[in-house]
Amino acid sequence: MEAEPPSPHLIRRRSTLLNWYSENTMKTTCGSRYVKALWVMVPFGIAAGALDWPAELIFLFNLAAIVPVASSIASAIEDLSTHMGRISSGVLRAALGNPVELIIGIVALRQRQLPIVQSVLIGSILCHSLLILGASILFAGYDKEVLEFDRTVTNIMSSLMTVVSVSLTIPTFMSFTAHPSDTTLSHDLLIVSHITAVILFGLFFVYLHFHLNTHASLFQNHPVAQPSMREGDRNAQDEGLSPHPSRDHVIASLALAISTLCLVLCASYLVGSIDRLALTMGVSKAFLGLVIIPAVGNLAKYIGIVAASPQQIDWSIRELIGGVLQITLLIFPVVVILGWMLAQPMTLDFDMFQTTVFFVAIMVMTYIIQDGRTNYFEGAVLMGTYIVIAVALYVRPDQEHVIAV
Repeated sequence: MEAEPPSPHLIRRRSTLLNWYSENTMKTTCGSRYVKALWVMVPFGIAAGALDWPAELIFLFNLAAIVPVASSIASAIEDLSTHMGRISSGVLRAALGNPVELIIGIVALRQRQLPIVQSVLIGSILCHSLLILGASILFAGYDKEVLEFDRTVTNIMSSLMTVVSVSLTIPTFMSFTAHPSDTTLSHDLLIVSHITAVILFGLFFVYLHFHLNTHASLFQNHPVAQPSMREGDRNAQDEGLSPHPSRDHVIASLALAISTLCLVLCASYLVGSIDRLALTMGVSKAFLGLVIIPAVGNLAKYIGIVAASPQQIDWSIRELIGGVLQITLLIFPVVVILGWMLAQPMTLDFDMFQTTVFFVAIMVMTYIIQDGRTNYFEGAVLMGTYIVIAVALYVRPDQEHVIAV
């Protein structure tokens, strides 16, 4: 007697489980294993800071510790998102999408390291718009004559990014063009920065409403726009299965809380060691804040974006643009408003060189992606531009740009 063939329902269940297992196994064996190994640096980093070890060790250990901690925060957010609605999960990702920049910015603000706050945030934008975008295009298009991607949503996001970037540079140009005898400049810059921060913070919620409500169909029409909800995950939920059966929302919430606490501790010791490290090693604080901390702190996130680019270049580009928007619309306003509340002279008046490279990076990124076509050579050019900027920051001495009130 021949065995009855399995039903289509059973086949789909087996296929869903197999797809989920293969995807998660691949992630664990290819990247997560090495990132998780860096968790050993967390107790070393905290001990180095608490026991006042040499600045080089404090900086190195805590910088390495931030990598797995940031990756754990991202994983916990994704796990929590599976137990939340579309809008709630979207808000959660938007608010905590760049935890390294947010926590380091707040910690540096509390320690009165205002130039470090500005440097880390601008450096992260440079990484997103030049280094990682270039690496993604190079990796995805090295074997293609032309690399094409959808430009409908990309152009909307890049246009918004350009307008917001212009708003951020207005206080700097106001300071640059002011008369040297203007005795009220510091006060005026604070007022302009505070008003700009409030407006940008309000625009962040408008952007969320646009992205998650009124124009959600633009993003939902493209599956790669939300990679956390892959086809296998949707099928698994349809069948009553959990796409992450080993972790529920309680464990994810606990992991998020513990990882955030570790990030706060490591960031506190990391920022506290910058002055001594710059003095003992002869390295400018601007180079540490603009290049080293953003590039290394988000290493796991950047590797994931670049690794996904050959199959999901649309998602990689949108993820990078979304990261820039989160920094400009959320994190910059938050640190300025917190400085206002803490009576700290935190303004949007940046060093002119940093402002120039920031604005150029945004313009170049917009130019590269505006037509929906690129090639690996343009990716190499973006990476080369970032390297040139990094070398210039390395050889350039620090320009203290804190406005005293």
